This record gives sequence, C-alpha cells and structure tokens, in this order.
Amino acid sequence: MLLTSPQALNPHSKDLGEGMRIARYLPHHELQAIGPFIFFDHMPGLEFPVGKGADVRAHPHIGLSTLSYLLEGRMHHRDSSGCDVILSPGDVLLMTSGHGIAHSERTPAEDRHQPSRLQMLQFWLALPKSHEQMDPAVARATVSELPVSEIQAGLQGRLAIGSFVDMSSPVSSHLNPVLLDLSAETAGSWSFNSPAAELALFVLSGEVSLEDQTYTGPCLVALPRTEQQTISYQAGSRFVLFGGEPLDGRRHLWWNLVASDPALIEAAKLRWKQGEFPLVPGDNEEFIPLPE
Repeated sequence: MLLTSPQALNPHSKDLGEGMRIARYLPHHELQAIGPFIFFDHMPGLEFPVGKGADVRAHPHIGLSTLSYLLEGRMHHRDSSGCDVILSPGDVLLMTSGHGIAHSERTPAEDRHQPSRLQMLQFWLALPKSHEQMDPAVARATVSELPVSEIQAGLQGRLAIGSFVDMSSPVSSHLNPVLLDLSAETAGSWSFNSPAAELALFVLSGEVSLEDQTYTGPCLVALPRTEQQTISYQAGSRFVLFGGEPLDGRRHLWWNLVASDPALIEAAKLRWKQGEFPLVPGDNEEFIPLPE
C-alpha cells in the first residue's frame, strides 16, 4: 500500500505465556511490511517477581533476520550457531536464520534472585529471495559500540543498525535497513532526507507530530513515501525511526517461519517436527513444539 500521509497502526495484544503479554504491531491487516520489516513486537516493561523471568524455549526460524533491541533489563540469547550472549539495555542482536536456525531467549539465572523488568523491541526482517537459503549468521553490538550523535540541539540519536545522518552502525543487513533511537531533551522539529523508500516511526514515550497530527507513545506510525520528512516532538520524548527498501515480492508467514515460497515453510515444519534442526547448545532439554 502506497501511503500519501502518516498512518497510525494499532497493535493487537499477544500472550506469549508465563505472564508475557506484548503488543504486536506488524504484520498489520492494512500493511504487511515496512521495507524488509515484516514483524514488530514491543515488550512494554514486563514485570517479573523473584524466581520468575522470560522463558522463550528453543524454536526455529527460516528466511529472516531477527533484530532484538533491548531497552530495559537483560536477556540471555542462545542459538544453534553457538552464539551465547547476555544482552543489556542498548545492545543489538541481529540473528540471520537463512535456511534454518533455532534459538532461545531467557532472563539470566542470576537476575531471578530479585524482581526484574524487561522492555525490548523485536523485529523480523525478511531476507531477499537470493539470500533466503544462506547459512545462519549472528551479529551483535553492545551499547558502547553503537554510534551516537547530536542530531541537532536537544535531540540525540543512537544508530542501532545501518547507516544514516553521518553514522554507521557495526550491524547491517540486506536491503539497507536503518533503526535510529532518538531522545529529545527539549521540544523541537527535525527535517531530514528519507534514508529509505519505506519508513515508520515508533513513539516509545512523549508526543510527536507529523503533518499536524499528534501521536502519543506507545504508537507506531507508517510514514508516507516522500524525499523529506519533518517530525516535531515534545521535550522528554523518545522515538525510533526504522525502515528500508521494499521487499522483492510477497512473503508468507507461518508461526516463526518466513519464505517467498510456501514449500520452504512446509519443509521447515517437517524438519522441526522430526527434530532435524540443529540443537541450541546449553539449552536443548526443552523446545516449543510445532503448533497443530
């Protein structure tokens, strides 16, 4: 759908179990994707008591890159490529599944000795058809490794992925996606040249205005295709700009599997059901079964 004006996309609530209820913004019935971003979840400050935490058991992916951007708390990521890391606030993890990867996401064991809180943005980026069957790969950057810039007086930006406004993140992906985390100390207005054909703005907190329409966080707004964008914001606002180039055709989504050809999904379903995906080292005693 070609947008000519900003459009707010309302989420639907999704229960992941174990008290983990999140807001799912993409895919949306009015817009399947924003550039390669075909999936977007916001975990909005989940609270865990002592002894509890996030426990997303091992599960498979194909045909995509998962992009995790941690805002609060910590997350222990392990996957079948051998990556075993604990993410802290501001860290970025890009896990590219290619022909197949399995991973788990849990609150670190040491964090369960006291109440904890988790807030995270998680995206799926569909791979171009030419890379759907590539070997899995994982890239990670800590918050100290991400470039930070004073975009203009009173507006600071941290670039999580891609290249934009004279910054380049150590993390990049296919179709040149960008994700810029912006924090406003003072009210203002920012005009910029669009870094990609398809863009969206996720307002985490505060208020932003686009074309005389005001949006209050949390809120996702798909932006029109224009060469220049202008965003007005209030002091204390925090918002995330993300997007990329359009996909090279429709993508099919089923559970955690993405592909341009449904046959690839059917094959992956059978592989997971028959235990043919590689195991997750250190977390291979339990897994999420294939939905019936």
